Amino acid sequence: RIYVATGAPCDFCTPDDSERGAILSFALDGSDRQLVASGLRQPADLAYDGADLWVVDSVREGLFDTPDLDEVNRVEAGADYGFPNCVGANMSDGADGTCNAVPPVIALPTGSTPLGIAAYRGDAIPSMQGKLLVVLNGSYNALELRGYLLVAADPQTGIYEEIMPARPDDSPGSNFTAEQMNYRGSGFFPRRPLDVAVSDAGWVYISVSGGRILLMRPENS
Repeated sequence: RIYVATGAPCDFCTPDDSERGAILSFALDGSDRQLVASGLRQPADLAYDGADLWVVDSVREGLFDTPDLDEVNRVEAGADYGFPNCVGANMSDGADGTCNAVPPVIALPTGSTPLGIAAYRGDAIPSMQGKLLVVLNGSYNALELRGYLLVAADPQTGIYEEIMPARPDDSPGSNFTAEQMNYRGSGFFPRRPLDVAVSDAGWVYISVSGGRILLMRPENS
């Protein structure tokens, strides 16, 4: 089947159309339209990893001070992921009974804006095997830079690690945070990473605003 994610029509509202802020599926000829899951705000990308379908999503504006509200979700048939009323800790215990939403598998920094996702398969970079590569497009209208990263997330533990920008070594002089590296010009900023793809050979391609495509591959390959 073909799976399609649709964004919500607004930053914070209950969509009039049940097929907005949702995941739809179709037969390969475009027939047999089905609503698979709902309650998403900005489901910017989908990726299969074996039998599991994954989707990224980002929270509405105005919640920048509440941590870890952007997310990676495992798509489940019939699931509601909470938009617009259920976020963070308020995913399943709403006092009025309206927040019985499926929590994310991987929580990402609020405002980091996940836009792209790809499952890593291949032998070229063994440390990434079994991980989900997620592009964090970056925060908007905030002094603090969040995102502007490529991260590798483990769906078994929910833990992710920063892959790009990468520290050149482990010396104390290189011990900068991702935000510091971006402000120093050694990260993506002021450009933004847009998407990620993995080739059959296991090489990783990252598209970046300004018309660039970066390649990550083993040395001497």
